[in-house]
Amino acid sequence: MARDFGSNRTNGESSVDDQTKDDSKALLERRAYLKLGAAAAAAVTGSATLSGVAGAAVEHRGISFDRVVNAVTDLGMDDTGGDPIDQALDSALEPGTLVEFPAGDFRVTDNFNVGDMSNVGILGAGSGSTRFVFDSGYNVEFFDANGGQNVVVEGFSLDTTASHDTAANITVRVDDGLEIHDIEWLGFTPNAASFVANLVPYVETVDGVGHMSGITMTDGGVEGTYPDRTSGIFIGNAHLGEIICTNIHIEEMGSTAFSARGRDGAIKIEDSYFANNDNSSIRIGGNKHPSKESWAKNCTVVADASLVENLPDGEEYGNTDLIRVGGGQEEVHGAIIENCTLEYRSHPRGAFCRATIARPSFSENGAFEVRGCTIAIDADGVPAIKASDATSTVPADVTVVDTHITGSVSQTNADAAIYAEDSDGTTIDNICMNLPNLNTGILIEDSTSCEVTSSDILVDGEATKFVNSDVTTSGITNDGACRVPSDTDSTTDDSTTDDSTTDDSTTDDSTTDDSTTDSSGLENSLRLKGTGTSTNYQFTVSGDLTADTEASDLESWDSISGSSADGWITSEGQTDSYWFSGDVTDFSFVEGEATVELNGEVVDPATLTSDSTSDSDSTSDSDSTSDTSTTETRTIRLTGTGTTTNYLFSVSGDLSADADASDLESWDDVSGSTADGWVTSEGQTDSYEFTGEIVDFEFVEGAATVEVDGEVVDPSTLGLTRTLDIIGYDDSTTATYEVTTDGLVRVNPDKGLLDSSGLSSSVEDTVASGTHSYEFSGNITNFSLNGDAEVYLDGEQVDVDDLANGEVTTYENQLIVDGSTDNGKTMYEFEVSGDVARSPDLASAETEDTVSDGAVAGVVKGDADGYRFTGDIVSLDVKGSASVSFGPTSNN
Repeated sequence: MARDFGSNRTNGESSVDDQTKDDSKALLERRAYLKLGAAAAAAVTGSATLSGVAGAAVEHRGISFDRVVNAVTDLGMDDTGGDPIDQALDSALEPGTLVEFPAGDFRVTDNFNVGDMSNVGILGAGSGSTRFVFDSGYNVEFFDANGGQNVVVEGFSLDTTASHDTAANITVRVDDGLEIHDIEWLGFTPNAASFVANLVPYVETVDGVGHMSGITMTDGGVEGTYPDRTSGIFIGNAHLGEIICTNIHIEEMGSTAFSARGRDGAIKIEDSYFANNDNSSIRIGGNKHPSKESWAKNCTVVADASLVENLPDGEEYGNTDLIRVGGGQEEVHGAIIENCTLEYRSHPRGAFCRATIARPSFSENGAFEVRGCTIAIDADGVPAIKASDATSTVPADVTVVDTHITGSVSQTNADAAIYAEDSDGTTIDNICMNLPNLNTGILIEDSTSCEVTSSDILVDGEATKFVNSDVTTSGITNDGACRVPSDTDSTTDDSTTDDSTTDDSTTDDSTTDDSTTDSSGLENSLRLKGTGTSTNYQFTVSGDLTADTEASDLESWDSISGSSADGWITSEGQTDSYWFSGDVTDFSFVEGEATVELNGEVVDPATLTSDSTSDSDSTSDSDSTSDTSTTETRTIRLTGTGTTTNYLFSVSGDLSADADASDLESWDDVSGSTADGWVTSEGQTDSYEFTGEIVDFEFVEGAATVEVDGEVVDPSTLGLTRTLDIIGYDDSTTATYEVTTDGLVRVNPDKGLLDSSGLSSSVEDTVASGTHSYEFSGNITNFSLNGDAEVYLDGEQVDVDDLANGEVTTYENQLIVDGSTDNGKTMYEFEVSGDVARSPDLASAETEDTVSDGAVAGVVKGDADGYRFTGDIVSLDVKGSASVSFGPTSNN
């Protein structure tokens, strides 16, 4: 099982009775605990394993301590909550000392500042066992470390239930070695707190690393108005290193639950749960760390009025964004939101929401990516993603891939489900959207070089809408077959809990027998088992490859392409399993690590490819074919560079394997004048002999060194890689053209308006309506056009007169007059400082619309006219109700 989505509530109703509400709460808490994984669960239940070694040196969480002292037996502290422990604890906290607290209640009336001490800490028996209890009105930093390194704070509860104005903070600012685990805040968090957040962790050196896990705050806190409210966790700009945070559980916090605002360091939030937090649940942005990214992964974030329990009477929420994206300034990395489940079921009391994922415009904010997320929205007004006007000078592109969005929402504050403004380079790919009550799916404004591709968008109105933007779209469908949060529940909680019983083992004996029961007919098995880190693996085999469906379920982001696999495992014990034939020829962990089993035996991944067979282990029957052509025999050779590479090419003459230079395998195929083959290892070579010219060449996957007739060449220059389209207007007017190249030209087989005329160096024809399309190599050496038509070279509209004179001029701007929504007549005139041409690919633009010396005059009535031009618009006059849009050119 790979990449489980965060667990979440299955009851989506806006109001429930108390018993249903309690059941939902229990279910959420159970799932939140299950997401710990075996390692984290062991940490929560095993905090007190150091007892009995008073005074002895010990290592905990990778940190060495000179001595461990027991708070009760060694220091004489009262564990009943009666006498304060202040003096005893303050005296014991010294460098090299770990103070261990057994189960019990420990009364605190002072605060503890260890300053820049190193290798110091407090270790309780667990948040459910050890409690620090505070008198009413206590409102200071309970524990404060500032400047040292290697500080442990772990295994206890902070009980502030004495009153609503009681609060306790933990601040740990170290150079390296921050360890904060299994801590629960019991009690309301007031706005009167004298600190910005309950927990403030920093790692203040670039190479420093910290870890946090098992942090719980669920008793609420919303008194007062923003900004005089307290956050759950706050990490500010002094943070320079990396903090990895797992199993965070925060609900109903008065301000942002997890405010990760440090733009210099990396902050990673994983496997965590947030619900009904004011301002936002997660605030995260890009960073300037030289090598490490900031992200929120495998998190569940919920807004649901039916789950609110601790909001005081008369109080309201101000804003409840689920995730708010920051960044900007000079960040190296944009923020990543990956594999998260976001549910906005209903507005908590009085709440406004910018979006489930929002990039506001009120501060410098930059680029971010949303990958593999599941978003459900039932509350009106809430878009899935809203990236407002970016005010920074850094890249502000928005990437949304492999993400599914569903729900009953009927309108949003962005007029679309996904909104991107001033976000040049935005990419939306392979998403699924099923919002049958919403009018617009994707709206992009004032953005260039954008793409919306391979996506299924089911809405009540327009799938996409672009305003003053340059957007390329392809592969848009509207089936609406999207995953929803309840779908992912069945693939997470209970299916992974059994693995927690074998946490310390590197193998699972119960699974090794699977290697003897191959239902696929393939003889070898490869299994990857998660160790608790987010892991992306890639591998290639020399034979066939398929998923082992009896041992694992691969998700949509785990892909098999031919003989290669690219997948993810994130949680402890999760397993991806495959059957294959041949050998493993390439294996790598792109990110993270996992246990690898080959045919039931645990192996070192570095040795997987050591016994692989090379390309020379087999021969191909195709090399017996000799070149009987009387024309010159030529060669093409492909040499592997270490990446798995699939190539495909065709020639205009004969083609055969070069038997003297390489032996092609059974998967390398020569069919007529076309070759389809693979090279996988560095230095491996496939070689062919051919006559004529290389007509087509592409790397379907990977890359290799290519030699033609003994000379290394740029593969992008091979074949008929260029295109020429000549578009006529209607049958009432014709245009005659002649084209000569210094290479080869043929009719484009993908556009069937012309019969194939084979390969030659020149073409001539007459076009009326429709498009004549050609593929060619080399350059156009002669061009002439008599009549009315437009010309597109390599997909871009070019100036016809310049092309006839041996020059290529493209149009950098476009203008569209759109009267398609109004049957009234609109007359328009405009003039540009450069050249202008009708663009039939943009809109109709009939020949009756006159174009002369940079001036245009036309009419639209129930249709649209499109133009491209160079220079600037000098004047524009529109009489009618049609709309006019213009901006940088796009080629559809």
